[in-house]
Amino acid sequence: MYEIMITVVTSLYDIDRENLDGRSWDSYLEWFKKTLEINNPMVVFVDNSTREFVEINRGEKETLIISEPIEKAPYYNLKNSIDLIIQSEEYRKKIKDSDRIECKSSLYNIIQYSKFGWVERAADINPFNSNLYLWLDAGISRFFDSLEITTANKYPSDTFIESISDMDNEVFIQIFMSSYPDLVNSASLSEEYLTDNRSYIAGGIFIASRNSIKRIKKEIDNILLNLMLGKGFINNEQIAMGYLLKKKPELFRIFQNYSHIHRNYEILNQLKT
Repeated sequence: MYEIMITVVTSLYDIDRENLDGRSWDSYLEWFKKTLEINNPMVVFVDNSTREFVEINRGEKETLIISEPIEKAPYYNLKNSIDLIIQSEEYRKKIKDSDRIECKSSLYNIIQYSKFGWVERAADINPFNSNLYLWLDAGISRFFDSLEITTANKYPSDTFIESISDMDNEVFIQIFMSSYPDLVNSASLSEEYLTDNRSYIAGGIFIASRNSIKRIKKEIDNILLNLMLGKGFINNEQIAMGYLLKKKPELFRIFQNYSHIHRNYEILNQLKT
């Protein structure tokens, strides 16, 4: 009998994104519906208004739905601090491309950083006796392209799971090798990068063990609290991860994506092989 090794973790909350960058809630529900088709045990964090949607679209698949208001998100306690920063003229001068959603919405940042806390919580609960946890953004199915996710096929595949079965102290991530070669090839990145707008890590997907998610969350906490908020600015979690990768590469196992297509998630196909 096959031993379950990976639990998928995902989340979706309505932060009125349509009024921030034009992405509608209905579009996210369509993407989320497809993501929920993945045939693997799943832990899903939503509020009560989305619980039934998850129940319907997961059907009989093994699923733990944790239904909580957004106020229970791991980083919601930072909302007031982030709000003060994004309203600051000094911040606008410091951050690159200040019209980005992460420069305008505290809730967006809370959701993005909370993925580390949600994966950690799923690992602590461990409802499906897994030793690896696959984070997927709720809307990641918009990058599936020709990838078929059906009830007949387990995803990730047994072959892929076997290939990373020894991964206990690392987090598996995808790097966009072609988008910003100066960042990718740099031996180190200074703290100035934390105000940049160029992300070379795919933030919508990563795989961690219980040990490695705790390690990386501790490091991300330090970057967010001390190197960002403590110095009067905020930026997205992909920037934080890109900075951390250069500081502590031993925390990561890397899948290199050489596609020149912007935001190509070739890693999604890798998980099927």
